[in-house]
Amino acid sequence: MSDTDHKSVELARLFYRELAKIHGNDDWAPAAKADALARLLELLYLEVTKAENIQFTTLFARIAFACHKFQVEKKMQYWIHFFRKKIRSLVPDTEAPNVYALGLKAVAGSIEGLFGEAAPEEVQAFLPKKIPYAYTEVRVKEFRKTARVIALSDDEENDLLLAQDEENPSQLIHIQYNIAERNEPFNPTIRQIRQTFGFPVTLSLTDVEVVDSSAVRQLAVRQSSIVHSPPSTIYRPRAIVVEPDYLLDVSTVAGCFQGNSAEPVVYLLQKFLPVAQTQAMILGNIANFFLDELMHDAGASFKETFPKVFKTSPLTFSLLTDADIREIYEKSQRHWLTLQAMVRQEMRKFDIEPKECYLEPSFYDEKHGLQGRLDVFYKKENRSAIIELKSGQPFMPNRYGIGASHFIQTLLYDLMVRSVFGEEVEPASYILYSGLETNQLRYAPPVKAEQNEALQVRNQLVSIDRRLAAIRGDDLAQVPLLERTATARFPHIKGYLSQSIGRFEKTYHALGDLERRYFNAFTGLIAREHQLAKTGIHGVDKANGLAALWLDTTEEKEAGFEIVKSLIIKENRANEDEPIIVFEKTAATNPLANFRVGDIAVLYPGDNRRETLDIRRGTGDGEMPSNIYGLSSNVLKTQIFKVTILSVTPETVTVRLRYRQFNLLIFSEFEQWNLEHDQMDMSFNGMYQGLFRWAESSERKRALLLATLPPERPHDHSPKLAVDAPQLTGEQHRILQKMLTAPDYFL
Repeated sequence: MSDTDHKSVELARLFYRELAKIHGNDDWAPAAKADALARLLELLYLEVTKAENIQFTTLFARIAFACHKFQVEKKMQYWIHFFRKKIRSLVPDTEAPNVYALGLKAVAGSIEGLFGEAAPEEVQAFLPKKIPYAYTEVRVKEFRKTARVIALSDDEENDLLLAQDEENPSQLIHIQYNIAERNEPFNPTIRQIRQTFGFPVTLSLTDVEVVDSSAVRQLAVRQSSIVHSPPSTIYRPRAIVVEPDYLLDVSTVAGCFQGNSAEPVVYLLQKFLPVAQTQAMILGNIANFFLDELMHDAGASFKETFPKVFKTSPLTFSLLTDADIREIYEKSQRHWLTLQAMVRQEMRKFDIEPKECYLEPSFYDEKHGLQGRLDVFYKKENRSAIIELKSGQPFMPNRYGIGASHFIQTLLYDLMVRSVFGEEVEPASYILYSGLETNQLRYAPPVKAEQNEALQVRNQLVSIDRRLAAIRGDDLAQVPLLERTATARFPHIKGYLSQSIGRFEKTYHALGDLERRYFNAFTGLIAREHQLAKTGIHGVDKANGLAALWLDTTEEKEAGFEIVKSLIIKENRANEDEPIIVFEKTAATNPLANFRVGDIAVLYPGDNRRETLDIRRGTGDGEMPSNIYGLSSNVLKTQIFKVTILSVTPETVTVRLRYRQFNLLIFSEFEQWNLEHDQMDMSFNGMYQGLFRWAESSERKRALLLATLPPERPHDHSPKLAVDAPQLTGEQHRILQKMLTAPDYFL
């Protein structure tokens, strides 16, 4: 017997002894014994998962992970979760003996399932022969990976949502939630649907078991004007994504995972609190720049490359001292050596060929409500890999040596890539810690329970945005989200995050009544504008925002002049220092499309690959086959590029890619390309942070900007210009003089 097996046997015997002690305590009533069993069950799962060092946010996630890892029997999993739910509810005294008997079975079954050690005879003697609750096998008639539905109402008594499936809208269905062994972690999402979103609400369901209602239980469904008989079909999803067209960035969701828990308040604080450029952030940007340079040229040298970093952010470097520059120079050499070794030989040890990788590819995933940009993505046929570069140290690393937020980031990227390329692609995810001396590339396996936990947090963040959008300045009752962002409500949070909460609390509560109403009203306005930019409003003369990329048909986009389609690459310089592509318009390109120089846009392949498409460039009658363009779903099925439009002529469109590419294979795979309008979350965050800077400014400055205090009149009307300006006209000279004499501001 190995040391590991021996330890497992000893642990199993220890837990069985504790189980026997609880049973043998005649001084405890059944309710007290049931509580003791619940604590023992939690200790058991803490013990078997502590080596993982994964930041589980709920006991459900911990139990789900352990049962999956140790292959605990499905029926036993049902009883474990059933006991866990019973012990958390208000059980009448008459039912306590039954709950206690259920607990004995759940704990004993857990010990045997996790350690493979059967209960000793003295324990088996007092275990109940029969569970005092009914178990009904749910017969699944169909399994669907995803389903998009519109939830219409809530039958809270029976844990059911009434909904319509977009694939079969003529048939009403029920969605069962609060299922202990499947989707209980999404109960907070259900509460947010009731309190924040309301009905109807769009949901994306994943890993859906489709069953007949009779297979679950007799349903007592409230009658309404919508339905006169209970739907016969029930969906039992494992995950529920609310408002899936409202895409959140993967890194934003992952950033809420701090140490051992998820803290959605991080999302709120990141909106408002300005971010200072620290040395760590500068080193992170340098590491990313080094990786890009080495992927383009593995033979590049550090001495030749480092001076180029000053061009990436000249203003930031101009504010640093010589000593800061020297320190950054020395520290960045460690990152260079690591990244150079990775590109030259280490990646190949993990079956990743650098020359077949893509740098900074972006993706949209409306199934899980996510968007993201990978640092490095490798794909060859059905093999793929994700590499996320981190320049810092892993904080509270799990068993894989990866920090909590970094691990969650890989889990969400895994979901996103599978959504885009299909389940046949199983990406291997890695975190690359360029600042470490050894073991820099660390594998991050997908953990389903943790992925679902992250999706639940994503739903909470969407709820925060919706609650911000509901704020009106004169109604202080609508702003509990801002009022309650205070350190007293987060006593478990320490360190830097606690300081950030304190900073927001101090600033917000220092505002006067009018100032706070202004802050609230402006916050609500920004949130509503952001919501419109993301999902818009459907209807006549309305826009779907960014979601129009996949919600609107090409015909609808053409009618609104919102797409430049069927472009052919004329000149491709995407791999040069200034990555530019010149496209040639075709007969199918709308010459009236509403795009201007300077617009940001999304570039993505058309719906057909080169070998299956035959476009006549401006010849013949210019008609396109009607079946080529239906829903513009291709934006969800491939990598997309963020670009800026440099020029638009009757014949060509020229764009600059946001990130230089060295692998140009994708550009040869597709004949035609489309351009559509883009939006950036960064611009809205800038508005929030500008508002907070105003709130942090002096009382006099706030009053000046709010116009409750008039600006002072100039004392000296005849200042002399610091420089001679003969090119100014007399009128311009007079206005400039007035500007220079204004003590506060000049309009």
